[in-house]
This record gives sequence, C-alpha cells and structure tokens, in this order.
Amino acid sequence: MNHEPGSKDSLNWLRCLKDAENNDIFLSNLIILVDFKWENVKYYVYLDGIVHLIYGLFLGIDASFFDDTEKKEYFYSKVVMTVYTVIMLIREFYQIRIKWVDQGFYQSFVNYIKDGYNVFDFCGQIAYLVYCVEKLVTAQENKYFEYLHVSALFMLFIRAISQLRIKESTRYLIRMITEVIAGMVSFLIILLFSTIAFAIVFYKIHNLENEVLEMEGKLEDITELSLKDQFYFSFKLAILGDFDSFAEKLNTPINFIVFALTSIFQLIVMLNLLIAVISDTFDKV
Repeated sequence: MNHEPGSKDSLNWLRCLKDAENNDIFLSNLIILVDFKWENVKYYVYLDGIVHLIYGLFLGIDASFFDDTEKKEYFYSKVVMTVYTVIMLIREFYQIRIKWVDQGFYQSFVNYIKDGYNVFDFCGQIAYLVYCVEKLVTAQENKYFEYLHVSALFMLFIRAISQLRIKESTRYLIRMITEVIAGMVSFLIILLFSTIAFAIVFYKIHNLENEVLEMEGKLEDITELSLKDQFYFSFKLAILGDFDSFAEKLNTPINFIVFALTSIFQLIVMLNLLIAVISDTFDKV
C-alpha cells in the first residue's frame, strides 16, 4: 500500500479508519502510522487553518470598521477583501480539480459538496465576492445585498471557527459541537412541531375569548394576537422559560391548563431530552 501523504491508497486508508465502527482500533499499533502521517502533513494543515483564521479576522475588521461608503479606506478595504476572496476561491476550485482527472468534473464536485465545510466555504466565498463586487461598482446601500453580506459572514465565520481543529486542545470541542448539532436535528423537528401545536391551541383559545368579550360588549378588553405572536410566545416559553408573556393570559381555567401542559412538555420533557442527546453525543466523542 502506498502510504505517501495525499496518494489514493493513503486517503482511502484514512477514510476506512475514520468510518471504522470499532474504536478499539485506535488503541492498536495502527495509531503509530497515523501519528507518523500527521507529522508529515501537520504544518500544511496549520498553514491552511491560519489562512482561514486570518480571513475571518479580516472579514470582521472590514464589516466593523470599513463598511461605510463615506470612509476613505472603504474602497481599499473592499479591493483587499475581493482579492483575498478570489485567492480562497481558487483554493476551493483546486480541491475539485485534484480529483477531476480520475472521477470527472461532476463526480468530483459531488464528492466535494458532500463535506459540509466545503459547502460553507464555497457558498460563503461566492456570496461575499458578489457583495464586494456590487459595493465596488455601485457604492450604494442595497438591502438584498446586505442580507447576502450577513449570510456570507455567518458561513465564513463558522468556517473560520472550525479551523480551531488544528489545535489538539480545541479539536475535540469542535468535533463535539458538530456531532451535537447533527444529533439535534430530530430533536429540533419535534420541538418545532410541538411549539407550533401549542401556539395553535393558544391562538384558538384567544380567539374564543375575544368572541366572548365581543358578545358581552367589552370591546376595550379585546386584544389582537396573530398566530405568529402565539408561536413567538410559545417559543420563548420553551427555550427561555419566559413566563411573563403568559402572565396576563392565565385568567381562565382552560388557559391555565394549557399553559401547565406546555410548561411540563416544553420545559421539562424537551429540555431534559436535549440534555440527554448532548450527553449521549459527549460519550460517543
């Protein structure tokens, strides 16, 4: 087997090792070979991580201090960031190009986007490059391009933070965060549907109370709350434990019963389920 760093045999071997279900393999003598390969490539990994972190630092400086068109440094800052982003994009296309010869463009691109980090890199850099070019050409405020700017910053900052994996002291923390997020998908789906369900219940109860007040002629006591408002209140209760939003609503037995059920399910059951998911992920990592 060719264990030369970057060779096909070497990469396939590392993928098999990564996907191995038996963790005891990392206690065997094979770890010596892994350490040896790491010693050969670690400085390239460090360089790549530092480039990403500096890029993230420049993004923050540009967005915080040089994003005002009235500042004289505005133009130079956007030019620097445009050039830096183009260089980073060339790096991304090079990653695709490496496997282009053996796999073809389509399969190479598919394998490239299977890695979530690559998606954040590619989409974030394309979005930021479009934003910079638009700013250099028009130098005007456009809310849609500002939204694009915010989206690009979010993706690129996440990518920069992920580069902290280059340090052993932070590597397992980054790994744990990514595994927790992946494990939370099912939990978040359940939380979303339960929050919507309780919001609909509160919305119907509120409408019934308004109808009763209208029949009694107490028009001044009628309050208008949309389904979106009720969802917002239910979400605050579930995530933040905000009871103040419901203080004025607990004026009938049915309201109190639904509020109690919501509190028990959202705060006690769901949050403890979240803690269990995180603990299980921590044990795996």
